[in-house]
Amino acid sequence: MVVILLSGKLSECHLHKQKGTALFLTMVAITILAIIAYALVTISMIQSRVTAERLGESKAYYYARVGVSKAIDELEHDYWWGTSGVQTFQLEDGMYDIVVWAPESNQTSPDKIWKVTSSGKYSGKTRKIEAWVKLESFAKFAYFTEVEKTGYTTIWFTDRDKLTGSAHTNGYFSIYRTPQCSERMTSHNKDDSRYNSATRIYTQGGNTYTDPAKFYNYYSNYTYDYPIPLDGSPDFAFAGGQPDIPLPQDTTSVEEQAQHKFDTDVEITFLETGQIEVKPAGVDDITTIDTNDLTLHVNGDIIIKGGTMKGSATIGCTGDIKIQESILYQDKEKDILGLIAGDDIIIDTDPYTYNNIEINAIMMALSGSFYVSSYSSGNPRGTLKIFGGLIQFSRGPVGTFSSYSGQVVTGYSKDYEYDTKLINSPPPNYPTTGNIKILSLKDNGALQ
Repeated sequence: MVVILLSGKLSECHLHKQKGTALFLTMVAITILAIIAYALVTISMIQSRVTAERLGESKAYYYARVGVSKAIDELEHDYWWGTSGVQTFQLEDGMYDIVVWAPESNQTSPDKIWKVTSSGKYSGKTRKIEAWVKLESFAKFAYFTEVEKTGYTTIWFTDRDKLTGSAHTNGYFSIYRTPQCSERMTSHNKDDSRYNSATRIYTQGGNTYTDPAKFYNYYSNYTYDYPIPLDGSPDFAFAGGQPDIPLPQDTTSVEEQAQHKFDTDVEITFLETGQIEVKPAGVDDITTIDTNDLTLHVNGDIIIKGGTMKGSATIGCTGDIKIQESILYQDKEKDILGLIAGDDIIIDTDPYTYNNIEINAIMMALSGSFYVSSYSSGNPRGTLKIFGGLIQFSRGPVGTFSSYSGQVVTGYSKDYEYDTKLINSPPPNYPTTGNIKILSLKDNGALQ
């Protein structure tokens, strides 16, 4: 009996111990769950605060960027906008302040530059952006025309044509097979009967199109005739129906900035010493001028004898520029030359002599064309190479080609390469498009 009683007490004691252990474990589990729940709530609250702060910082940054865009829009019409004090703009849920700084040189120089400081504010957060902006130079274009015709004759871009750099026409492009371009290729489509600018619809071959990539005149159809990226460039894109970019009417802006002015026709020879020789018509005297940040203007025509260019210079005239020999940079990484003619720029070489010619310069023919004299006469003259860019009112011819073999019959074959340093380092006092571009952006981060 004793043994049985003892056994029962032991079993009862064991049962009590099991119940106590279960209660303890339950309390531990409840405590752990409470801690986890508290942690989750805390994390959620922290995440909500972080999200709110990030949202505030993001919107403040967005408003600061809006401020930069606002300043650019205003400065394109008023070069001194924002320079007299803080400009404040209130939004529905935030605001931004703009301060603009301009150097004194902006009063006279066409190479205008500004520092824009924009502060965006939202929900107690402030983001400040400092941007340097500058008037955009025509030197940004590898190729530019007002119209893509010579008289009533259509000039086609063909699969022989390769363009490095951006291209634009205020007219419209005519495409035969697959011309190549490395950058953006845009057109305004002025005087293009296929394009309705009001509805932005292009009609060709009995069909209508709304894709700007099809706003060009094809030779056969879109399957065979279309522009393509040069060497697979990821920066290539084609778009028609883009804004008009007006050419300057004359060389007045160059003349106003010129350190040297001539009121008669001149002959110019480039010297590898970093100088040019200028010989006015009808006299024997020769003026030697340094080409270090030079701007020169002629009321009349210029004949360029060629030579080696060293330094940075812009040379303009009210009439024609005739180029008789190659103009070569001494150092393609440093030297910069801009040529601007009120009328035509002409490659003036013998039509019966084979002689390659190379022009290192960004060239503008404001009311005329860049073309080769007697381009349809004589024999093949070799290759015309341009290292720089070509801007002209109407596209001019440089030679003729066999429609069967594609070979040059008269004049020159083309080899045009854009000088990329012109994007940020145009020739001195070179004409601008009137548009303003961003040179740099500095985000000063979130401010309390």
